[in-house]
Order: sequence, then C-alpha cells, then structure tokens
Amino acid sequence: MPYYRSGFLIQLSGKNDVLKPSRAVRTESKVPFAPISRTKSLVERAKEQLEALIVEGSLSPGELLPPERKLGDMLGVSRTVVREAVRSLTARGLLEVRSGSGTFVRALGPGIFHDSMDLLVRAKRLGAEQIYEVRRVLEITVAGLAAERAGADEVAALEAEVAALRQENAPAAEYAQHDFRFHMRLAESTHNALFLALVNSVSVITIRIMQRMYAAGSHKTPFWRFTLVEHSAILDHIRQHDAEGARLAMVGHMDQALKRLKEVKMVERPQSADSLE
Repeated sequence: MPYYRSGFLIQLSGKNDVLKPSRAVRTESKVPFAPISRTKSLVERAKEQLEALIVEGSLSPGELLPPERKLGDMLGVSRTVVREAVRSLTARGLLEVRSGSGTFVRALGPGIFHDSMDLLVRAKRLGAEQIYEVRRVLEITVAGLAAERAGADEVAALEAEVAALRQENAPAAEYAQHDFRFHMRLAESTHNALFLALVNSVSVITIRIMQRMYAAGSHKTPFWRFTLVEHSAILDHIRQHDAEGARLAMVGHMDQALKRLKEVKMVERPQSADSLE
C-alpha cells in the first residue's frame, strides 16, 4: 500500500495565508484550497487539513499515512507539528497508530462515537442508573421505528439473538453479549445510522453492567429468563409491525432491567467503566 496517493496533501506554510500545493504532489489535485486564519497555530492547521481529507474521503479508511518526516516535508511543517496533529486526530478516533506499522486512517462509523462516549463515561463516573435512564429514552424510540421499518432479514437477526438467550447455564458474559446485540439489531432495523451510533456509544459500559447483573442472578431467579420473556414480547410486536406495542414492550423491559440492577445493588453509587470490569 503506498504511503499516499498523488493529489492528497497540501503544503502548510507559516509565511502565507493560503495553502499551496506541495512540490511532491501533482498540481492537478482536486482537493479544494481555502484561506486559513493567521491566528491558527500550525498544529491546528495541519490537523484541520488532515481531518478534511479524511472526512471528504480523499484519504480512505485503512490508508497508511507517510512517516512523520515525510508528512512534515509535504505539509511544510516540523515533525513535532505532525506528531501533535496526529495525536489529536488519533484521540478523536480519525486515525489509528499501530505499533511497528505506522498511522492508518480509521473508518468513519459508530466506533468513533463509541470511543468518545466511553471516555466520557470514564471521566464523569456515571452510574448504572444514569446510563439506563438515557438508554430508556433512546430504546423506546428505536423499538417503535424498528417495528415500522424492519425487513425480513432484520427480523431474522432479532430472532437469532432471542434464541441465543434460551441456553441454560451459559456464562454471564454470553448472556450479556446476546442481550446487547438484540438492542443493536433493533437499532440497525431503524435504518438510521445515528441511532445505531448512539446505541453503540454505550456498548462497553452497558455490556459490563449486564454481565455483572447476570452473574449476580441466582439459580432461583435467573435474570436471563426474564430478559428472554421481555425480548420475545418486543420481537412479537416487531414481527407485526406494531410500533406502539413495541414501544410499550420496551418501556416494560427497560423498567424491569433497572429493577433487576437495583436488586443486585448496582445503582447505589456511580461506577466508572473500570469498576464494572
């Protein structure tokens, strides 16, 4: 894979207000040039240029960036400026640094939102109750839209996740995975990428919460059985394209799920993602 394709990168100079094509790049580049504020630092300007090329698709997902020195020469800036710009874009999920391989462009998708949300959860130390309060609002809308829009393949995917919950004595982690995947399949059925991104944004913390809940359930009260009944009820309404019924079934499911969390005392104090491992 080449380090770059001709026509992508444009030179940054601290002396001029307008970006100029690098000598290493063909002048027939279709990348639009734009005036840049004098007040912005070189790091900001380098970061914005790379970000624009990623968002516009000029730099494709999986593409390898040139090494720091070469990229700095192409942009007309120092390696330090390149390093800081790359670090910022990596933190935002646009780039991925692989040890021994280089820096690659990441695909723009739900994963970017998920990474940012997971960091927010860790920083703010949100508890399970706060997370489920937000999920309740989101999941009710998702269920209604899924009932209206789900096709045969999407219904089949939901059925597979419900069937997977019927396993006796499965590990808590397995129940948690199938539980959350059911909700992801619902989000996919809305045919709205933003709903999928929002549901996925709390996937790590939610799966950890679910896993602890299932592990805490006793043989006398196996929580997976309750989830199975509630998911099955939601699925019945999805099959019938009954949006109102699906929303009401989701209200019951989310309320019962929060009740189960309270039973195992997971809502007494805020817990970070780390503490739920």
